[in-house]
Amino acid sequence: MEPTFILKACRELLARQADYRLYEDYEAGRHSLQVSLRKVREAFRHFFNDFRDNLCPLCIEAIGERLQVRTILDESGRHQEPLRALLAENRFDALQGRVHREALRAGDAYLIVWRDPERDRPGLYPQSARTMTVVRDENRPERLLGALKLWTGPEGIWRLTIYTEDRIERLWAPASSALPESLDAFRPYEADGAPALVPNPYGVVPVVAFHNPGGSGPFGVSELRDVAPLQDALNKTLLDMLVGNESQAMPQRYALGLEIERDDKGRPVNPFEKPGGVWVLGSENARLGQFDPADLGQMLAVVNDWRAAIARVSGVPLHYFQLGTGGWPSGEAMKSAEARLTAKVRARSVVFGNAWEDVAALALTMTGRSPGPLNAIWEDPAPRSERERLECDLLRLRLGYSKRQILRERGLSLEEIARMETETSEDPL
Repeated sequence: MEPTFILKACRELLARQADYRLYEDYEAGRHSLQVSLRKVREAFRHFFNDFRDNLCPLCIEAIGERLQVRTILDESGRHQEPLRALLAENRFDALQGRVHREALRAGDAYLIVWRDPERDRPGLYPQSARTMTVVRDENRPERLLGALKLWTGPEGIWRLTIYTEDRIERLWAPASSALPESLDAFRPYEADGAPALVPNPYGVVPVVAFHNPGGSGPFGVSELRDVAPLQDALNKTLLDMLVGNESQAMPQRYALGLEIERDDKGRPVNPFEKPGGVWVLGSENARLGQFDPADLGQMLAVVNDWRAAIARVSGVPLHYFQLGTGGWPSGEAMKSAEARLTAKVRARSVVFGNAWEDVAALALTMTGRSPGPLNAIWEDPAPRSERERLECDLLRLRLGYSKRQILRERGLSLEEIARMETETSEDPL
């Protein structure tokens, strides 16, 4: 890989840091609260510091909880057991959730596939989008020329690891506020006792990229890109409502035509200050009245409008954000309400599924196998009951699908299927 490509990719990675940090902050509830009036900021400073109504995690979780790879199969079935063992050893159920969440939040996520010498099997190592990027062939974007991991080490130095089809190279450069202008400034890194240059015998870049679809460039798009400004508007409206509740929700009373007494220090004395007493007016011309309290219902309607806007741009059904306002839909109403979310999950499962198939193929290669076509089987993202799933399996069986194929797609191993067949033949219903 050309040095100019490496430095260009490093600079692009550093340029994306601000966005990656922004989306991390918004998921964690570190929002940008804007209050224009100085007196309001001073009066409610202690409250504003901790205030948030954070809907950003829900915009990620609603998609992520439905992105569940059930298993990865090969057409012949020869590699099913090795694949199951590989996924189990790497705790795939938790691993995929971590990778998917990173890709949905940041827009990009990366996974290094490399043989673990201590356990003598391929390891799957998720990486943060803030530290990693890939370089693609301009004529064939699906082909990786290499991958880069760039970060600042605990020693306060630049660390750079380059992954290519034939080697892995670890470098370092002296600490500075800016990235070095030339790759010549980097030196081999061997401070931890490991070699700075490791041959790659597999002929494939050992990094797989997960890009969340939705953009036009080579990188992914965060699910929070269009949600973040609406989250700010929601927080601002809620703050206005709470400040209004503090200052205007209680009725404000007035008295006209009264002669005000003063205390020994010359300060006016409010004759109506003590509750429960009798109010005596010393003048027949005195008048009492009150101003109507502020109608906060209008502001509450605006709050719900911002929640509806977040639902619209995120694709998350509105009832996720407004529990208790209209009931939770069920049956066909649920399917209709969640149709857009389901379609969004399916679109991401296609992209992420291709990436997981690349991960599995690379891992099998590292075990000495020659994998053929692989297929990632996903859990159905549509809201369906177990009865509906079973009815769907029966329909597929009538259409000619084999019982073994249906059970394999349900995630059962060949051993489990064989044992089930044996038990069924020995003890038929």
